[in-house]
Amino acid sequence: MPRPNIDLPKWIARIPQNVIDLPAESVSPIRHFHRGARDAWNLLDYFTRNVGRTNVHPAAFERHQHRLRRLVIVALAEAFERYLKEVGAICVDHVAPLVTDDRLKVLPVTAIGVAAHFKEDGLGKALCEASTWLDCDAVTKRFGRLLADHHSTSQGLRLFAQDVDADRYTALKTVFQLRHSIVHNLGVITGSDAAKLRLLTKREVEPKQLWPTNGDVMYVKLFLEDTADWMNEQVIRRLETLLTDLHGADNSLFVPADKAQELATQFSTSATVAGVTRP
Repeated sequence: MPRPNIDLPKWIARIPQNVIDLPAESVSPIRHFHRGARDAWNLLDYFTRNVGRTNVHPAAFERHQHRLRRLVIVALAEAFERYLKEVGAICVDHVAPLVTDDRLKVLPVTAIGVAAHFKEDGLGKALCEASTWLDCDAVTKRFGRLLADHHSTSQGLRLFAQDVDADRYTALKTVFQLRHSIVHNLGVITGSDAAKLRLLTKREVEPKQLWPTNGDVMYVKLFLEDTADWMNEQVIRRLETLLTDLHGADNSLFVPADKAQELATQFSTSATVAGVTRP
């Protein structure tokens, strides 16, 4: 029997309309990240616990489980990238209206990119959401410039600098490289990927198909959670200092209590600006 005549492009065009609201945690990047990381891990855990108890072919179950593990690693990396973008947007929104230097030049945006985000509810989203944040050096440069002192050429923060924390730098680059192999090559570690991973891990890496274990996925989750929590603390403390300094130079810029409350809500921790603390 011939296949029914289906207007496939029409149905593809309808897919972006199938959406739901963002979770309540999305008001805070760190809470949003942890929600995404938990959801990704729970998917793998649910599959392992429930499908594994049914009458399945062991070899097929093993193949599907390994493929799902690769997808969960990607989901964890993408949740972390989204976290970086959301924090970057917050930094732009808090700092950009209060300074007159060229710090926003560090963001790789184009007129077309900004125009596509013109209806966003903040400048930060328009400048940060369109670009990728999957390179340690680029992320370090962006946050360093965004959070620099007013009219300063030095970096205000060096998040993932190799000479500051080589272990975290290398581990994060490895996660980003694994994501690349899964997303672009369906888990195949190409010759060039193997060479990059060997240099990063200082271990022999063969150009074969990535076949991760549950433990591998959990280690990625724990590392990214630890890194996100650490970064959350680094960024809010730097914002506290920078905003306090800007307010000291011109106390008409903002109300410290309001600014501290904004930070506390967005970073899910207490914040102090110009001597005013909010939980």
